Amino acid sequence: MYYLRIFLLVTGIWLLMIDAMSADTSLQEQIDRTPPGGTLVIENGTYNEPIDIRKPIRIVAKDEAMIVYDGEEAAVSINGNDVSIDNLTVKASENATAAVSVIGEGHSLTNMKITTATTAINLYKARHVLVEGTEIIGQAWKRAVNLDESDDNILRENIVKNVEDGFYVEDSHRNLFTENEVKQARYGFHIMYSQEITLTENDVQNSYTGAMIMGADGALIKRNILKNNNENVNAQGLLIYDSRGVMIRDNELINNRIGLMIEKSLDNQVKDNFFSSNYIAIQFLRAADNEVSGNHFQLNLNEAQAIESSRNTVSQNFWDSSVKIDVDQDGYGDLAYEADPYFLSLTDEVPEYQLFFQSPGMSILQKMLKSTDNAVLADTEPLMKPEQDAEGRAGSPFIVWVVAFVMLGLSVILFLAGRKKS
Repeated sequence: MYYLRIFLLVTGIWLLMIDAMSADTSLQEQIDRTPPGGTLVIENGTYNEPIDIRKPIRIVAKDEAMIVYDGEEAAVSINGNDVSIDNLTVKASENATAAVSVIGEGHSLTNMKITTATTAINLYKARHVLVEGTEIIGQAWKRAVNLDESDDNILRENIVKNVEDGFYVEDSHRNLFTENEVKQARYGFHIMYSQEITLTENDVQNSYTGAMIMGADGALIKRNILKNNNENVNAQGLLIYDSRGVMIRDNELINNRIGLMIEKSLDNQVKDNFFSSNYIAIQFLRAADNEVSGNHFQLNLNEAQAIESSRNTVSQNFWDSSVKIDVDQDGYGDLAYEADPYFLSLTDEVPEYQLFFQSPGMSILQKMLKSTDNAVLADTEPLMKPEQDAEGRAGSPFIVWVVAFVMLGLSVILFLAGRKKS
């Protein structure tokens, strides 16, 4: 019993000494003492110091561990290979070069929370880096994630709000962006001179432009939601500029000023996308040899416009405003659908004319004064019915009818109530 008491006393004193040493040890000193391949657990608390990691270690932060930094360098600097950081909260002021700076290969940033008035994550000459499950809240008009000369990285399931650019990518190739969410940005994705970029299942809303692809050949843009990007006169859901070989497929472009704009671009494919409630659904500007097929156009103010564009193939799309005649029952309309932007050109000159949208007089005027041939996009084989998946995205017709009858019933009740009072 005596020896047990001695053992417990010595053990208690030793633990107290360890705690005291940890409290007096800076976070950088703890990192320096962690051996390569080791794991450092950051205890709860606020650390007012930058950290620099240059060896392959794993850092796991407890839920209330936070780095708060007001200096000029990066709050977290990563270099070398195979650094892993999980669950760390970082707050950096506008003075810092970045909240997190990443150089090297094989790093992993997961489940981080970054609030900053500067660039949140800067990847420079970084390869095979994973950024996943990270939340970035901007406090100024800066970039959330910046990629410069950084190839073959994966950025997945991140949430970005209130920034200049959600993801800015320049001279960086074969990067994958998937399941990210961006709101309240200038550009959700700003891709510049970067080849074979993949954007899949991302959601960009309430921004100036959902995604801009410039000088980026061979990109794949698939199953993204680009919605409510209409807060600027130059706003678009998706802008393809000076690019070739881009595949744009199965995306939803809803309630944007321009759903899709293709400018100075060649040999791109636009297939099986859903365009709804856009001011202009699709616009070509000095673009040629692009293919538009299998898309669903519904409730757009202006379906399509071509300016100084030629040799673009438009066929087998569904247009809700097309004349539906199919004598041979092959599923394609016998009359070509022409998307005439006459109304658009008229309202550009006199915006107040938007009040007369789809009025009988405006329809007659459009038929009498057609736009020039190079401004009209013609679908030679318009679909008679939308594809099944497009119908699902458009909503159930039954629900639409139910809502219509409910509104009609309420109108009748209000009308009768008004008559009784009078």
